[in-house]
Order: sequence, then C-alpha cells, then structure tokens
Amino acid sequence: MEISKLYKEIIPSNNYEHRRDFNNKKIIDSLRKSEKTEIEKLLIADLKSNNRDLLIIKILTYMNSKDSIPLMKQHLETPENSSAEVVIAACIYKLDNSEHEMIDVAYNAFLNTNSKYDKIPLFYYLVLFKSEKIDNLIKSYFNDNDVSIAGNAKRAVEGYYDDIL
Repeated sequence: MEISKLYKEIIPSNNYEHRRDFNNKKIIDSLRKSEKTEIEKLLIADLKSNNRDLLIIKILTYMNSKDSIPLMKQHLETPENSSAEVVIAACIYKLDNSEHEMIDVAYNAFLNTNSKYDKIPLFYYLVLFKSEKIDNLIKSYFNDNDVSIAGNAKRAVEGYYDDIL
C-alpha cells in the first residue's frame, strides 16, 4: 500500500466519527520494517509542523520512537491543556524511563485538571509511571464522592485498561 494512504489509515480525521473505537495497533504491527521507518518519519514531520494531535504522540510512543522525544518535550513546553500535559509526560516517560521529571510534570498537571471528565481517562496514563508518588495520588481518589472518579482510579490501578499506549 502507498505510504500516504497507509498514513491516513493510521491517523484518521480527528473527529468522533473516525476515531470512535479506533485502534491502529494492528495496522502498525503489520507494517514491514521499511514501512514503519517511513511512517515514523511522517509522524515526526507532522509533530515538527506543530501538529497538536495527541494520537501522533501516542503512535510514536507505541512505535518506541526515541527520535521523537525532543519534539514531544517541545510540545510539553506549551501544552494545549493539563490533560495533554499528562499524556505527553506519560509518553516521554514510557519511551525513556530515566525522564523522572516527567513524574512531577504529570502529577502537577493532573492536579491542575479541574473537570472530572478530563481526569477520568488520565488515571490510565498516570499508572504508567510506576511511581510511589503517582500511586499515592491515584489511591487518594479511591474514596472520592463521585463513583466514576473512584471507580476509574481503582480500575486503572488494577490494570483494567492496560493498553492505553
């Protein structure tokens, strides 16, 4: 398949219709090495162009693209919101476990997230850090008055949604 068509399959339009229940891991896993290299280059170029689509960052993380870390850090300097900050910090940390400052970045960004609807999916990124500080933060929500917050905090720790990245 032509690389540009393949790229569009991997990065569909950023709307509910095209991304609802979307998973591109099978496509990525089926790529030949040369195709993966080309797709990685296109993803990095898209990220360089200041594209703010978190799917690009997540895919680069899934592809274990260490070359994308400096660009992810650039995006982390001016995140769209605190939710994006948590996701980007988790991706950087997953790619390079020596990036311990990402723990503090994610911790503080999570605390700055005010909407419960924004917090809920972030629990699943926070567990990627495997940090006592982050674990304690998540556990502090186990008895939250809001059942959806408490339940998702517990499910995240239990590994309910293991394949977030």
